[in-house]
Amino acid sequence: MLSVLAVGAASAAVAHAQTRVEETALATTVYTGDWFQSHAERPWSGGTAAVSNAALARATLIFSGTGVSWLGLRGPQTGIARVYLDGVSQVDVDCYASTETVQAVLFTRSGLPAGAHTLAIEATGNRNPAATDAFIAVDAFDVEGVPGGRVQEMGLPTIVYTDDWIQGHTERAWSGGTAALSSSAGSHATLLFTGTGVSWIGLRGPQTGIARVSLDGVQAADVDTYAAAEQLQAVLFTRSGLTADLHFLTIEVTGTRNPAATDAFIVVDAFDVTP
Repeated sequence: MLSVLAVGAASAAVAHAQTRVEETALATTVYTGDWFQSHAERPWSGGTAAVSNAALARATLIFSGTGVSWLGLRGPQTGIARVYLDGVSQVDVDCYASTETVQAVLFTRSGLPAGAHTLAIEATGNRNPAATDAFIAVDAFDVEGVPGGRVQEMGLPTIVYTDDWIQGHTERAWSGGTAALSSSAGSHATLLFTGTGVSWIGLRGPQTGIARVSLDGVQAADVDTYAAAEQLQAVLFTRSGLTADLHFLTIEVTGTRNPAATDAFIVVDAFDVTP
């Protein structure tokens, strides 16, 4: 069993201002729902793309950088996608066009704080009235590097935090010496891992609240972490019997708490991953 500390995995630096992440890069892209991957019937960026017309099918890129672009397809058969950045809905993108454009830039965002982020492309199943279908294509992503032209290539396992987490907290006997904590509703911590089981290790105490846990994009449980006395390195959620494949576990701060709690903090101390 592998223990993953809350500070995340070590990463190597590559000297490029921008790097292209193909849709087959399983170390960084996670698919949930009904996708047809390795579609090769167009001149895609890396030779293949992933396509879906199933509502709520989602492709999530986990990356480190200051900007990102989604490359896909515009055409008569393409629909409307919902784009999320760091868990927050950004825009609905109508991919319809009367003629096809391959490797089209469908969404771009720059000026992000240097660090880890998530970009999710969700098929809505909806389409422009002129469209013949509602397919969404994920061809590739372009990721901009941090200032100085350095892009962090993240290995597995990897933890990605949205804003409003206090990282490097050292005021308790945490598993690896530090933990991440937040009381801001909507804050997410996402673990990307390969294995057959996973456990989230955190804190129970009078000041801790309720977290929403999702596994592979599906809500798994709301966890009330309140306890009258503090319990360090507490196992707050566990799941076994997974396929030996790529998964992602998300801990979301709800901002709600047990009536007996004094605050709504959620703590990510570590994760245990079973191969």
